[in-house]
Amino acid sequence: MLCAEGVVPLYYPSLLHCEHTPAHLIPHYLVTYVPILAVMIVNPVLYFIASRSVKTLLTSQRAHFTDQERKIIQKIKERFFLVVLVFFCCWSPNIVNGLLLVCHKSVSQGAFSTMRIIMAILNPLQAFLNSVVYRGCAGCNFRRPEFMLMASGVRDSGNYSHSGSTETTSLLRTR
Repeated sequence: MLCAEGVVPLYYPSLLHCEHTPAHLIPHYLVTYVPILAVMIVNPVLYFIASRSVKTLLTSQRAHFTDQERKIIQKIKERFFLVVLVFFCCWSPNIVNGLLLVCHKSVSQGAFSTMRIIMAILNPLQAFLNSVVYRGCAGCNFRRPEFMLMASGVRDSGNYSHSGSTETTSLLRTR
């Protein structure tokens, strides 16, 4: 329903003859742009507080602070920063679109169409970018699934160990 509401005016602008007064825009801004701005303001603050508390939790749990703990804290801070950066990059066009709506008389229809295309690309892209941030490129496994390997007659080595373990016995044994 919401998608249709946004797309129909693009293809049939004659259906949308409403006044563009601030009173008509207030509900639109309260529903769309205020939550995005709230997350843009609150998210960095929460991640900053969380990254500071990680150091406290890590040192209180292990009772020492070595290079390994410093690396863990640095990695967590980098990941928090990347999560916030992805959100900003993917949702900033929505805020720009909101600003364009305020000064709609001096902005061409092409600018609105361009912003909607950018939003249509970047908003869903956040899901992919978040998965890259959380798992990293090393988390992407582009190998063929095992059932496809069996169907093609190719046998996998069976080494799924990521930690360098030399375990050779199976987890379940039958006697």
